[in-house]
Amino acid sequence: MSHDAPGGSLFSQIARGEIPCHRVWEDDDHLAFLDIRPLSPGHTLVIPKVERDDLFDLEPRRAEALWAAAHAVAARLKAVTGCARVAVLVLGYEVPHAHIHLIPTESEREVLSPTRAPTDHAALAALAARLRGAGAEGGAPPALPTTEATRARWDELARGFVARMESTSLRAAHAALDQLRLGEAARVLEVGCGGGAAGLEARARLTAALAARGLPPSAGRVTLTDLSPVMVELAAAAAAGVEGVEVREADAQALPFARGAFDRYLSCLSLMLVPDPAAALAEAARVLAPGGVGAWVVWGRPSHSPLMTLLPEAAARVGVRLPPVARSNFHLGGLDRLRRLLAAAGFERARLWYHQMPTAAETGEEVADVILTDRPELRGVYETPAQEAALRAELARLAQGHLDAGRPVGLDTLIAVARRA
Repeated sequence: MSHDAPGGSLFSQIARGEIPCHRVWEDDDHLAFLDIRPLSPGHTLVIPKVERDDLFDLEPRRAEALWAAAHAVAARLKAVTGCARVAVLVLGYEVPHAHIHLIPTESEREVLSPTRAPTDHAALAALAARLRGAGAEGGAPPALPTTEATRARWDELARGFVARMESTSLRAAHAALDQLRLGEAARVLEVGCGGGAAGLEARARLTAALAARGLPPSAGRVTLTDLSPVMVELAAAAAAGVEGVEVREADAQALPFARGAFDRYLSCLSLMLVPDPAAALAEAARVLAPGGVGAWVVWGRPSHSPLMTLLPEAAARVGVRLPPVARSNFHLGGLDRLRRLLAAAGFERARLWYHQMPTAAETGEEVADVILTDRPELRGVYETPAQEAALRAELARLAQGHLDAGRPVGLDTLIAVARRA
């Protein structure tokens, strides 16, 4: 049962906001809230918003995501309560909705010989507020960047991204292109084309598909667009002399094309950056002909993305205060939000899966170089040159730990493919 269905379990009603709770943490797919009869201060329940009676009824990827959510909440509990350990219980008898108990403890007695405290909503509300603020800077988050600010930022980052990161992003773009069924296509649009590498790969694949159907390259066309004029300049240079490729500036939220102008749509690592993803998906549906196929690649799971999460971890360890962000680039990476947005925009038969995008870095120093180069947001955050050196050293150390354990340092992506209804 989905948490969007009427009725459902007590926890589904809490997840929908129909019953109040003392919320501790939340993402698109999970909710954590304080137990109102706690075994110890901070006793928290972590639930998936999709209702399943038993933890083991969850499909493996949802179970993995639930435990990742519990891990994030447990870290907050330990930091705020100062407990010796966060105990874990999975019982499932009281409410027929999969859930994990996280219980701050000083000894086994608090779990093996438990005593529930009476409900004190004032104390619970105060503790929940402390837990929600754990790890966050004070004050309201900054406003989302405007389209103009996003354009200016990517103008500044364009050349560095193309030089250092575009080859890595192609690993995910190829996986998305594999699903576009270009053998049945003729008119391909890429939105957020960067330096043009993915779009040129689409052109090469389309040319081969046309040849297999006995058609010349001129029977198909690929249009590459980007919000950043500098990216457009770089993509145009890369596409110079390639038949059947057009490059132009365009805003994903207001595309300058007629309804139904394309039969394929590709967006690789750009949808989560636009101010209004729902508007971008509505535009994708508008410019795709009925039955057309779209593919999107967005940032996936933070827990699987050390390329993006090692910097804040290293900064916290050495006392560098990173500037606050208005919205995490992982905001579309859950299991359900992007699916719902696609359906609302007029897409059907959506398929979503996670795909790793590892860097080729072999040393922690290489990873530090990749992460710290061309980061204008880091200007002015260092109190001394020694602090800047300390951040680099800690970042390299953490990255080396991943590499020494045999794990690449990369970005987890979520790929979605759907048809225009």
